[in-house]
Amino acid sequence: MRRVLTCALLCFLFTGALSGVARAESELIEYTLSDVKMKAVMSSPALALAEARARQAYLTYKQASEIADAIAPEAVNSYETAQIKYLRPFEALTYYLIAVRAKTAVEQQLHFAAEQAYYSLLKAKEWQVFAERAKERMQSKTRLVREMYEAGLVPENDLHQAVMAEKEAWMNAFSAATAVRMAKMALNRLMGMPLIHDFEIVNSLPEREDPKAPSEMEALALSRRFEVYQATLMVELKQLDRDLASEYPSSYMPLLPATPGEGEIPEDPVAFLQWLREYLSGVTPRDNPYALPMAEAAVEEAYANLMMVREDVRLDVYIAYERLEEAKAKKEMYLVSAREAERRLKLTEAVYVSGFCTYHDVQMAELSLAQSEAAYLDALYQYRLALAEYEYLTSYSRKSGADLRGR
Repeated sequence: MRRVLTCALLCFLFTGALSGVARAESELIEYTLSDVKMKAVMSSPALALAEARARQAYLTYKQASEIADAIAPEAVNSYETAQIKYLRPFEALTYYLIAVRAKTAVEQQLHFAAEQAYYSLLKAKEWQVFAERAKERMQSKTRLVREMYEAGLVPENDLHQAVMAEKEAWMNAFSAATAVRMAKMALNRLMGMPLIHDFEIVNSLPEREDPKAPSEMEALALSRRFEVYQATLMVELKQLDRDLASEYPSSYMPLLPATPGEGEIPEDPVAFLQWLREYLSGVTPRDNPYALPMAEAAVEEAYANLMMVREDVRLDVYIAYERLEEAKAKKEMYLVSAREAERRLKLTEAVYVSGFCTYHDVQMAELSLAQSEAAYLDALYQYRLALAEYEYLTSYSRKSGADLRGR
């Protein structure tokens, strides 16, 4: 009786384990491209860093504002005081706005990185399908050649070549499966998941309209790219500094004697402070002739940097469009080539069975198909990346941070 109960218990546990495995396989998580982007943003330390910098910048702005509010407007009688009253709060606000927009830029970068990783996995899975299909073809060929050899229709060398080709197809399929696992690891890392975490991706590529020409997208890129926004705010900041330098007089204290006489400056710290107070009490501030020219030079520098950034953005847009057009042409060309190689392989196999060509001809046709399929998959991958890159470089969906300042 005890043995019967023990056997029943073991059967129950074994059946439960099998059902658990089956349930786990059936409940494998599926991710769409939108899911991957969302998880990449939620788990990114780069975004957390950008948020922390934005909070720090905001606190700096609040501190500068409180210091400025403590200075009455009528007390502003010099360029140095005007900087504390007007420039420092504006500067802190500028850096806060830049930090807020930087956070949005990081999100866009993460979306683009997620799309790259998603397409890499999609390419690996598509290549795995091709490799498995090639393996099945080679298995069928090996069976066919073995039957023909046993019937005395082909030499032994053909059978040997067929067996070797089948083994190579098995290795290619194994390599393709390995590439899928590695691509999943990269995507898991980006999503903040354990590296060994199995899942499936849903081939739910976004519906995209035909990309517009760069001449149409250039203005959008210039209005929304982070680099342009940052450089524009820096020009405004330097312009305010120049306006303050031209409106308020600037003064500076003369420096200490460059070559003091022997024993003129005391070495004892207490005596030195006393000497310094006496020295400064007899010094009259002088006009600073360098404040305005330096502020004007800073405006010129900031404006020149803005022009350089705008030109770089224009170049990015036009180059990305050229890459997209090239990738599109290659994708279409290699698709035709792959279909033609598949048709040629079927024809060569039929001719081989009829005895009018060698097995080497079949191998060459098989190789041509494998190369064409690989070229097409790579071209398709490059096209998807080029399209995502073009959209990334030309537009952002977030609201401009400039609205925070009411300009």
